[in-house]
Amino acid sequence: MEQFKLNVENNWLAVDIAEGKTNQLYQVCENAPLYFKMQDNKSLVRTLQLLLKDNPHMAEMYNRQLDFVKDLKKTELWIKSNESLIKINLYDVYFGLMKHLRDHSFEDQLFNTNEVSFVGPLGPFQHISLIDCLNTCVIDKLVLDQIVKNKLPTRSLRVQTRGKVRIEYCLEFKETTDLQLRQITDTGLLFSTDNDLILELITHGEYVKIFLDTRKLDSFVNNDLKHDGDVDEEFYYTKDELRYFFLHEPEIIKSLSYRSGETNEIFFFVRYANMLETDVPNIFHDFIDKMKTYLASL
Repeated sequence: MEQFKLNVENNWLAVDIAEGKTNQLYQVCENAPLYFKMQDNKSLVRTLQLLLKDNPHMAEMYNRQLDFVKDLKKTELWIKSNESLIKINLYDVYFGLMKHLRDHSFEDQLFNTNEVSFVGPLGPFQHISLIDCLNTCVIDKLVLDQIVKNKLPTRSLRVQTRGKVRIEYCLEFKETTDLQLRQITDTGLLFSTDNDLILELITHGEYVKIFLDTRKLDSFVNNDLKHDGDVDEEFYYTKDELRYFFLHEPEIIKSLSYRSGETNEIFFFVRYANMLETDVPNIFHDFIDKMKTYLASL
């Protein structure tokens, strides 16, 4: 995804909304792998809501950027299911995903493979899941709109990131693999991997170790959210055998995303409260507090 340096001049939020950049990924510092979107923080969402409420011209421009919904409603598709033929439109599928994100409904309808045709009731049909018919950019626009309209919950804070860490697991920690740290939230960390073998093997041990170096992040916080080094995969990585924290394996929350069928990614969410024998939560809490202050000032 394309990244941009944050524009804080002349009400950057209004400027970017006017230019249709609602999917923008902003980088906190050009030398640090830390990013956010408009919908990733309550204060930004509230600012956007007030902007649209108090400025009719801005609201009109914002709504105009959702005109693609009309085309989605005109795009018909036919689904063969249990010897019956169901006709819906593409907006129905996106609406089903929004409802799934809100209350986890429509999981089977969205993720199971069906015979689908975009041509007509006679086909041709292809075996595909409905989720694979959706566009990530369109999803992001609709998610933001649902958040702005209070139809989806607003995150207190999410910072997107990308950095390699190491995990040891299984009996006597005999298995090891690399994970990617993907998100930092106010309650915990989200990791990902495309190694699907880990799902079974990780349950063979009572605890896991995650090796994660927080020194660069700590320096980043203490240096007023500035980092002088290069953006690289080593921001969190360490070979130091003492820089790790324990986790009780059952407390790791394992999940897939709506794109996991395409990317093969598996996600692990780890709460700070469940990290054992470590000061890692304190450093991430300091970072979260600093980011909340920073985003509230934009």
